[in-house]
Amino acid sequence: MKRGETVLLYDNHNNVINGAVEADDRSMEVYDAMQADAVDIASLGTGERNQSMPILQWNENLESMFGAESKKVKALWDRGGCNLPWESLRQLGDASIKSQRLYFSQGNVPNCMGCADAFAGHSAILSRMAMGDNRIYTSFNPMVTWAITKGGSTRGGQTVSEQAKGANEYGHFPESLVGSYKQKMPVNWRNYIEDALDYQWSLAFLPGRNVADLADQIIAVCKGGFAVAFANSTAVNGATTDSNGVKIARIAGSWAHATSFTSYRVVNGTEYIFWVNSHGPIYGSSEEGEPADGCWMTRSQVETMCKTSFHYGAPYAVIPESVWNADSRLITDIEVKRPVNFKFTIQ
Repeated sequence: MKRGETVLLYDNHNNVINGAVEADDRSMEVYDAMQADAVDIASLGTGERNQSMPILQWNENLESMFGAESKKVKALWDRGGCNLPWESLRQLGDASIKSQRLYFSQGNVPNCMGCADAFAGHSAILSRMAMGDNRIYTSFNPMVTWAITKGGSTRGGQTVSEQAKGANEYGHFPESLVGSYKQKMPVNWRNYIEDALDYQWSLAFLPGRNVADLADQIIAVCKGGFAVAFANSTAVNGATTDSNGVKIARIAGSWAHATSFTSYRVVNGTEYIFWVNSHGPIYGSSEEGEPADGCWMTRSQVETMCKTSFHYGAPYAVIPESVWNADSRLITDIEVKRPVNFKFTIQ
């Protein structure tokens, strides 16, 4: 078998559960090269359209940026708004939304790393729109960037760092151009290589060396209104409801799988972030209206997930590029409102 090709394992919904490849020499070379080119956050957003988006250093300046953004997020929630991606998608106007797709199933293709990367971008872009960015949202076909990073192959999985390099270098292919995800490579994707450059990620690898530090960093990114792509071998096998009435993950079993984290909340002093899988709407929806494609996780659950992530390489924070509304007349005054039944304690 070629590198990355294994006997595929499936869950009872026929979704592949071992599409994440553990870090190896080649993936570490890719990671080291990106880290060598990483720049300070002050370099972001100063260049021309379609320039390469920089890899960012995880340093005090980046942490300060996430901290400053978290204060803006809190102010939004304090006045009754929210930056939940699914509510942003539901409430913002048609002029800003080209697609109603947010998360969906990878099916029997081992491209969970491509889905984790794309869904982190979906979430972060919609969160930024709820914060007032005058962007245009479109969903991405996660097959394309993922397969390009593998030399065009759709067999076998992918590593975190090689997916990150593709997200940064090649960008992402809107479903409005290449067609909806159908578990195979679109035939027309080469026609849109230049368009994909409008959706490159700036990203920063999280440097946590233990589960507590890594969980802190993941939560800080989500609290600031961005998202994280992540791989591990500690599985989620369903959902349950905790004492706060929040739908949380039920962690049990094992896999070799990539997922993403987005969105932050506090209920009765307990912190949560939203975890997104690529196995479709299998977790059920509660009265709060969150997607059935994921569950909330407490800090302790995030730490549990982090225990096996170190085998796969550093997760990365997604700071997304996207198309902006050029016509100022299309700027919306709509503020995304919290769902009526959504539980949240302002701190």
